[in-house]
Amino acid sequence: MRNIAIIPIRENSKRFPGKNFYTIGDDPLFGLVGKLALKSKIFSDVYIAIEDPSKIDDYCNKNGLKVFVRSASSATDDAQTEDVLLEFVNSKFVNEKDWITLIQATCPFQSKKYFHKLSEEIDKDKFSSVMTRIKFKRFFIEEVLNENFIRSRTQDMEQRYLETGLFWSFKADRFIQKQNRIIRPVGFVEIESGDDADIDYKDDLDLILFRLNKEINS
Repeated sequence: MRNIAIIPIRENSKRFPGKNFYTIGDDPLFGLVGKLALKSKIFSDVYIAIEDPSKIDDYCNKNGLKVFVRSASSATDDAQTEDVLLEFVNSKFVNEKDWITLIQATCPFQSKKYFHKLSEEIDKDKFSSVMTRIKFKRFFIEEVLNENFIRSRTQDMEQRYLETGLFWSFKADRFIQKQNRIIRPVGFVEIESGDDADIDYKDDLDLILFRLNKEINS
């Protein structure tokens, strides 16, 4: 059984144009995340999915990453991530018994420890998919604004979880059936507070760079 990683990128983002190609150190954002995935050694291959491969071929060849050419229709503003996943799962690069891991290029705090936890969840042979989540104990605005809302102490609250965007992993054959990255039964990888940072806007990147520089210089 193989676990194949795919990192879909688009050449332009309306909210933050060119964010996937923004350079951090010596690597574009997609490359930084891709190299972290390779270093974990749990993936047989790490693919970068892009419409125009000429823009990343040289970098990928030098760094052990592979390129998957996605269709133009799967790279539009209206397309869902599942569109490119379906193209990839049905390609010659994937067998039905493989696991596929969707990794977000815009989440730079991926780490070997999270990928190793993913591998442990898959090895339990109990799940059809695995996703990342983070603990939180807060009230939703909708709850607070309810006139019948009764505030409790956070230590007395039932543990809650939020989905994070680091990665999702799933069985290829089950994805073909469901065409959804989350397929029950589901396993979970717990993410530490702060590591769930996701770059959607330029301000997000500024905060992440501040943290990275602080860690490098500490």
